[in-house]
Amino acid sequence: MISPAIMRQTLQRFFVSLCLVLLCSAPINAALEPGTLQIVARYVTGSPTRHTYMAMGQAVVFVEGQDAKLEAEQVFYDDRTLVLEARGHVRITRLGKLTKESNKTLKFKIDEPEYLLTESVGQIVGPKMIMLAPEDIAR
Repeated sequence: MISPAIMRQTLQRFFVSLCLVLLCSAPINAALEPGTLQIVARYVTGSPTRHTYMAMGQAVVFVEGQDAKLEAEQVFYDDRTLVLEARGHVRITRLGKLTKESNKTLKFKIDEPEYLLTESVGQIVGPKMIMLAPEDIAR
């Protein structure tokens, strides 16, 4: 016979596992509004109270509804000033063509049209930070 304490512990672990599976199985791009800034990388962190965000390792930045993306090793973003700083093998692709490439730091305001905006967008929202799962990382 299983003791009540072991049964309770087993049920708690099962419930926590079930909740994690349900939360993590939601689609990444579920109903994002146009103008949502997305930052995807191996490691992401941020502080909404400090308005600063950081992404490291194969970072990709794009604005939902725009045909442009930035790729870099590191990305720093301040949502008060809308300033994005990218470091290490920085590449910006717009409308399918490489438009900027740098091995140094590239720093700009996210709402400037020459970088990540290819169409008019009302207001930049976010960022939505997404950490890559190990199986999603290109080796």
